[in-house]
Amino acid sequence: MVYNPTMVKRFGIERIISSVLAVGCGILFGQLLVESFTKLTLSDFHVYYYVTKAVIKYGAHPYSNFTPIYPYYFPPASLILFWPLTLLPFYLAKIFFTLLNSGLLVLSIYLINKMLIGKVNYRFWLMLLLSLIFYPLRFTFADGQFNVVMLAIFTLGLYGLYKNRPVIGGAGLGLGVITKISPAIALIYGIYKKKFNLVMVAGIVVIVLSLMSESFVRKDINYYYAKFIVKDVSAQSQGLGTTDQSLLALIKRYTHEEDINISSTQKSIISYSVVAFLGLIFFVLDLKAKKGKYNTFIDYFILTVVGVIGTGLAWYHQYTILLLPLLGTAILIFAHFNKKYRVVRFVYLLGIVLVYLSWFMDLRSKTFSPEGYCQFIMLYGGGLLLLGLFFLKINQKWLLEEDLDLTEGYSRKIPFLVFVVALVIGLNPVTLPQVLKEGRDESRVKAIDYMSKVLKEKKVTFKVEESNSFVMSNRVGKGYIRFGKKQEEKVLDKMYILYEDPVNNEEYNYKFISEDGLDFKLGAKLESNLYKSLYGDYYWVGSE
Repeated sequence: MVYNPTMVKRFGIERIISSVLAVGCGILFGQLLVESFTKLTLSDFHVYYYVTKAVIKYGAHPYSNFTPIYPYYFPPASLILFWPLTLLPFYLAKIFFTLLNSGLLVLSIYLINKMLIGKVNYRFWLMLLLSLIFYPLRFTFADGQFNVVMLAIFTLGLYGLYKNRPVIGGAGLGLGVITKISPAIALIYGIYKKKFNLVMVAGIVVIVLSLMSESFVRKDINYYYAKFIVKDVSAQSQGLGTTDQSLLALIKRYTHEEDINISSTQKSIISYSVVAFLGLIFFVLDLKAKKGKYNTFIDYFILTVVGVIGTGLAWYHQYTILLLPLLGTAILIFAHFNKKYRVVRFVYLLGIVLVYLSWFMDLRSKTFSPEGYCQFIMLYGGGLLLLGLFFLKINQKWLLEEDLDLTEGYSRKIPFLVFVVALVIGLNPVTLPQVLKEGRDESRVKAIDYMSKVLKEKKVTFKVEESNSFVMSNRVGKGYIRFGKKQEEKVLDKMYILYEDPVNNEEYNYKFISEDGLDFKLGAKLESNLYKSLYGDYYWVGSE
């Protein structure tokens, strides 16, 4: 390449900007990982892990709602994907899942960058930074939700469609369908665009894993899920507070649906009717819209938004998935917008900022209005993004058609090395061991408090027996806590799955003492100086 002082200067500045952004990414990433590692349960991951474990070890029914936190609503085949995690102790599985989410987040941002920019430059680091301070994503990491995996699945689906990689796109979307149904909307689009190879791969993945679940979980489990569970998923929304940011929740809020007696089936019909209506608008516009170079991106972004806000239930942490259309649209506006339409570009940029800020905020308070309608600000942001994408779809003249090489000659090594150093600083390896010990002690204390509370409330009789117990909880010396068969119905709803000790060895197992089957003591050895100063070497609770 011929020496060009202007180009050298430009790339020097870009390298500095990238390095600064990489520092921010590394520190934020490190802090996010530490927060997740020390979290008590990662409540959603707790459900994935223990339901799968109960199915494998005890032959439990996955939809019998026996977990201490939330019921299990994923399709049966999803249990096959969670099974490898159960080979690890809970605490290690939680760390592995967090690291997996971290890798999938970086992969998603990388693929978005690769498709719309090309090589990695400062835009990659800016997108990663904006993702790491994004409230729904931080919530996802903190509670161990599945949304980063779904973000990666939707991104792989787009990559497969755009790059004509049916195996990658189809396998990704197929895995998405067996965990959450929403990626099916991308497969419908694939059929519409005659991407039959991609759809076929996805179908094979879904069919094979669904058939495997019949033997892995139990016979006729898919029929049971389709008949009894699917409708309940869309019927969960109560339309209250800010937790649910779906269109169905908004409808319920405005119509005061809580005063109307309708069945879960009717709720499900309403929910899917909303999705169908939005999908119909899309296909009508698609017939009239002039096709441009970025048509596939715009289409896919629209359907991703519809797949999230149009479902029967959209917790605000599920808006993590919409990082794909949000960041993708931002790139289209920044890098590929025709300068002739400066006013339109300004409006779009303002809209992108407003949408991002709406998803950045935690709006669980009821201070905005007595009825709380303003608490649907995330949904309004999603609707604004959807509206903007519809306008962009029918006005693709706003976008440039030529290929832009925005990163020729740019070096990625220095920002990456800076990111690694900043990540180590964010993890703070000097104090990390003590922080992890305190997190494990917090887990022990809260777990014992929970177990003790349930035992007191149920007033059950129990005794310590060997490992052939019908219901096993945590190791207690040479045996397990067992509930007599007459007591099973009383305790299975809350006590079938108990917390495991974070370390889970002989030294740190929960200890159980009972002499008469009525009085009891539960205790655990503590590791950290902080908790030892509060409770001593052991934390004990009893039946008193």
